[in-house]
Order: sequence, then structure tokens, then C-alpha cells
Amino acid sequence: KESGKAEEILSRITHGQSLSVSSEYLKAMNEFMDEMRTAFHGHIIRRTLKSTDWEDNPISGLRPYREHLIIRSLFEFEEKALEDVKPGISCDNDDAAKEAGDLFIAKGKNFYLNIRKSLTHPACHSSADFLEGNLPISSKIDGLIKILKHHLAMDNMSPMKYDSNEKDLVPDNEKTVLDRAPESEPDKIVIYVAFPSNLPTLTEFLEAEGIKFFTYTGSNSMKVRSDTLKAFHKAGRDDPRVLIMSGAGAVGLNIAFANILIIMDTLWSAQEDAQLIGRVWRHPQPKLVEVYRLIAAGTPDVFLNNISFDKGYMHGSFANTSETLRKSPLP
Repeated sequence: KESGKAEEILSRITHGQSLSVSSEYLKAMNEFMDEMRTAFHGHIIRRTLKSTDWEDNPISGLRPYREHLIIRSLFEFEEKALEDVKPGISCDNDDAAKEAGDLFIAKGKNFYLNIRKSLTHPACHSSADFLEGNLPISSKIDGLIKILKHHLAMDNMSPMKYDSNEKDLVPDNEKTVLDRAPESEPDKIVIYVAFPSNLPTLTEFLEAEGIKFFTYTGSNSMKVRSDTLKAFHKAGRDDPRVLIMSGAGAVGLNIAFANILIIMDTLWSAQEDAQLIGRVWRHPQPKLVEVYRLIAAGTPDVFLNNISFDKGYMHGSFANTSETLRKSPLP
């Protein structure tokens, strides 16, 4: 019985389904945060890039960024690979599966990370025979390459969206673009990747498509990172205009000379997410910032987005931001 319960938990996590989260939890947490806010009233002043002045204009002077959710299903071979990750951490007996916590500590310490890594491409975790040789492209990398080619082809392009009828990414011509000065710098793109170990697989596909890029990770020396950032800043139209950045390398960066951010891996919290966007959406950003989120439907991507929302909801409730009440988690 306990083993079956553990398998159910694993299946729900694998497919991005909630374990036991209810709206009652959010309601109770919001009430608690309201009490906390009252207790701290008069002692804390909070200002963000979205705060407004007495005329209701953003105090930052920045145009609001635009966000684009690209939610796609995995390809068939990815679905198979995702299922193949689970058996390696199944419990051998009932005692090992009494509680979900026991399962993760004893058998599945790396389970969740392996699943998340596999969402970029199964080859990022699996060494299955069918992945040897010429790797088939994954759903996320396919979407990434289409977005990159679209924005690298010409500056100031309309953003892309997923068309359920076409079952592919297409330009979102309903989204207007703003006029720019003729002397504007070419558009530059930042790709956020949570796992540096995924880079060899990811970059293999980019190189095959002739997409030039820089990489910026925490494993690079300070000098290498500094030189990389300078080269990316100075890059002209024919130079690499894509920077692949890992989580560890993103801390404290000012990349306001890039205006397109593609988030390959969902962040753990809404605060980390806001900090990442703040790498490009900050002074002296002269352009409209486009933020893409590549989300694999029916996977932990959705589950983690909901967790991030819950944390953002609590933070927003404490700060009494009206935006908190307008947002809703992904389905």
C-alpha cells in the first residue's frame, strides 16, 4: 500500500500535478500575511521597479516588460524518456516508502533534479540507447531555436507565441512593436539555464543551426566572465548576440544592453524570478523587454510555476500589492 502511494507521488511530480495544494492554504496564508503587514505598518517602506509616483507613472521610468508563456507538450521520445527516469528510484519494499520524505532521502535524492534536467533534453540525464548517435531535437530546444532565429533575423520583431492550431510557434502580430532610433544597438538575447551540465547538449543543437553565442557560468573565472560580458556588450550585428547564462553566473549582473530574456528552466521562487528579469529590465534599458518562458506541459515545469506563484503570493500579500490578487497559477 505504501509502495503504491509512493509511486503515485512520483507519477504526480513527474507529470507536474499538485500533491495536496488547495486554495484554503492560500487563503489562510493571505490572512496571516495581512496580520504581519499590520504589525510592520509604519516601519517598512517598499519600492520596486513597478512602484508608481503621485501621477501613477512608474518611478523607474522603464516601460513594462512583456511576458510570453510558451507552453508545449513534450515530443513522444521525450515522454518515453521521462517515464524511464522513475524506475531507477522505485522503492524495493514498503518500509522504504512509508513517507514521501523517506522516499526522496533514501532513494530519490536526485530524482527531481534528474527529471528537471531531462526537460531540456533527455540526453541531459539519460544514456539510453535510442539517444545515441544523432540526437533528435527536444520540444524545448526546438522552441528555443525558433525564437532565436526569429529575433536574430531582424531587430524589433514582434514576439512569438504558440499556436495550438498550427501546433508550432508563430509571430504574434497582435503585439505591437515600438519605433526605435535608427542608431539603436542590435537586439541581444539572454538565455537562462538552471543547470550548467545541460550546456553541452544545448549548445550542440545551437551550433548545428549556426547560432553564435557566449556562455557565462559560475565555473568560469572572474576574468573570463568579465571578458565575456564585455564582448557580449560590444557585439555587433555579425557577432554573437546570444548569451547563455547559468543560475550561479546570474547574480548581480547588469545586462541592460540585452532586451530579450528566454527562461529555459523555471526558477524556484517568484523573488528569484524577479531578480533574473531585473538583469535586463533595469536602467539604462532603452528598449521594450520581451520575456519568454519555455514550459513543458504536464511536467514539473507546471508544478514549479505553481510553487513560485504561491511564494510570490505570500510575498505580495505581505507587501499588499494589488498585482497579487490579479495573478493566478498556471493550469
